[in-house]
Amino acid sequence: MSQFIHSRVGKISKPLIAALLVFIMAVAVFYYFTSVKRIPEYNIVLITFDTTRADRIGCYGVEEVHTPNIDRLADNGTVYERCIAPTPITQPSHSTLLTGLYPFRHGIRDNSVGRLSPNVKTLAELLKDNGYATGAAVGAFVLDAKFGLDQGFDSYDDEGMLDNPQEFGFAERKAQAVTDSAIQWISKNKDSKFFFWAHYFDPHAGYAPPGIDRSALLTTLAGVKKLYELEITYTDSQMARLLNLVKTIQDETGRPTIVVVTSDHGESLQAHGEPTHGMFVYEDTVHVPLVIYDSLQKERGTRVSQPVSLADVMPTILNRVNLSAPYEIDGRILPKPGDKAVERAIYFETIMPYTNYGYSPLAGITVGKKKFIRSPKPEFYDLENDPGELNNLFNAEDQDIEEFGYSLDDLLETELNHPNISTEEIELEKYDIQKLMSLGYLASLNQQELDNEDLPDVKDKIHLHRLILRAMSLISKDKPAKCFEAVEAILQEEPDNEKAFGVIVDLARKYGAKIPADKAIGFIRRSLEKDPKAQTAIALGILYEVKKNSPAALTSFNKALELEADNLEALNNSAYYLYKLDGDLELAQQRAERTVELIDQDSQLKDSSSAGRARHTLACILIAQEKYADAVPLLQTATKLVPNYAAAYYQLGVARQELGEIPIAAKLLKHAVDLGKNTDADWLRDAKSRLSEIGQ
Repeated sequence: MSQFIHSRVGKISKPLIAALLVFIMAVAVFYYFTSVKRIPEYNIVLITFDTTRADRIGCYGVEEVHTPNIDRLADNGTVYERCIAPTPITQPSHSTLLTGLYPFRHGIRDNSVGRLSPNVKTLAELLKDNGYATGAAVGAFVLDAKFGLDQGFDSYDDEGMLDNPQEFGFAERKAQAVTDSAIQWISKNKDSKFFFWAHYFDPHAGYAPPGIDRSALLTTLAGVKKLYELEITYTDSQMARLLNLVKTIQDETGRPTIVVVTSDHGESLQAHGEPTHGMFVYEDTVHVPLVIYDSLQKERGTRVSQPVSLADVMPTILNRVNLSAPYEIDGRILPKPGDKAVERAIYFETIMPYTNYGYSPLAGITVGKKKFIRSPKPEFYDLENDPGELNNLFNAEDQDIEEFGYSLDDLLETELNHPNISTEEIELEKYDIQKLMSLGYLASLNQQELDNEDLPDVKDKIHLHRLILRAMSLISKDKPAKCFEAVEAILQEEPDNEKAFGVIVDLARKYGAKIPADKAIGFIRRSLEKDPKAQTAIALGILYEVKKNSPAALTSFNKALELEADNLEALNNSAYYLYKLDGDLELAQQRAERTVELIDQDSQLKDSSSAGRARHTLACILIAQEKYADAVPLLQTATKLVPNYAAAYYQLGVARQELGEIPIAAKLLKHAVDLGKNTDADWLRDAKSRLSEIGQ
């Protein structure tokens, strides 16, 4: 009987067991898709305002600054009340934002010192590897793709930079153009999940909000602050168009959205004696806004008071989409509202005092409301009771303060498990150098010298930095004599100030005849001895031209060629002075031909006045060698490229006369005399003599 029962059960149980297994699997699948939280595919938008202090954003408690669009995000998202930038400098701070690494790890510690290592994984790379379309539009040349932050972006729009005609001459584009680019890219990629970074440079000095008469406001500190705030308001208004599009796409596709709004650093606005940023690491320049909107966030309008770092943004975004960094980073996932505060040392630095002036760099940490700054004259602040950092509490005998120094050392000495990172050297073209030179955006870094404990403290030198900025402002206002006075005052106090030398070089190249030539020559010769550079030697040659000392000018231009063999200005001037001084005409011709060749290879120069003047130089040398027919086409082109080029018409007249083309020669020589009659040109007498010879 028992065998029968067993047999019957066995026969019946097989299909039942199969059905039961199917049922269990179905239940499991149902449970997974209904009960297990799945990570959504977000659209992600990162927005960075350049040079924007936290206390100039409405949601940070400032009523007089109008930022309704950031405030609306804050009302529906989370405000991080104290976010610390790793450095008050654009390129390294953005490098930290996109990599989660502090500047001393990713290697970009100042603008223009190098290119971000390809071994570093950026936020864009990690998202792209996981199916995201990635795009960016940046508003400042210091974030140009050549500096490496384009890593991982399908599209990186760094085009359209225009030289700002105001005091600081930065290559930038306005927020409207950045938003236009963002809208165009996002509209094309709205059907896929995307990550887009928009960078707005507008709040950076010099402040020039559209439609505002700056002249009266620039005369007072209150007016300057107002212009700065209006730049932030303008940028906020342009950002609104981008946010509206993102919201529309969210509604149409059902795909959720993360929007992060922050800044790379703040602005001193004369606090602690600093006009702008980069030299100090007080809260004015390292406390930045951070607002995160997540459309799936349940609680709205929340705030987090625990200090966080810009380095935390990258791992937080990755965490929201169920990704993580491929190696150890400095950043941490941002705390959520209500999380228990975790005591943590947050790092910041600036090496701009060193790269600009050779002064000591600054580094420090903040833990809670306490802040330590390491420098030749260390600083310690209790931000709870002294938010303006006016009362330095540092005491070398205080063991609690001493612990902050140990914590800073621990952070700097802790090795993370990440790939070998070394910044790549970058060759800057002359246009790049022109865009970076203003306000210290052209730096050099020598780590061995950087570690020198005997360097001056920038706090003792900030007045010289203010004078430099004033001098630069005077250059842009076409006041070279006043600018020279300001720089001369700097060099009287600090005779080897390289930044001051650089301003005098710039003055000599732009306004040679409008500054005291003898004094300037002395300064530039000292600069050339201390740090030989082609541009310095060229400036010296220009000043000798002003003094009508042609042999010294030729020597200076030859020196420039020793330092930089294909420097166009040095080549052309050296060739011209060899011709003028009856020197080696064969060598002069070689240099002049090389100048024309290099110019014609440059798309920005081949149709410029420089191209015309280079052809004139070559033609002069050819005429001196009686190669008149070869000179004619060069001079014809020169007169087309340079309107009313009297010297070129004169030489063309000479060539035509020597070729026996008397009627046209007479016409050209007469035209040259008419154009040059109010000058002291050395060819005028010969032109008139030739006209007399041919009966004109």
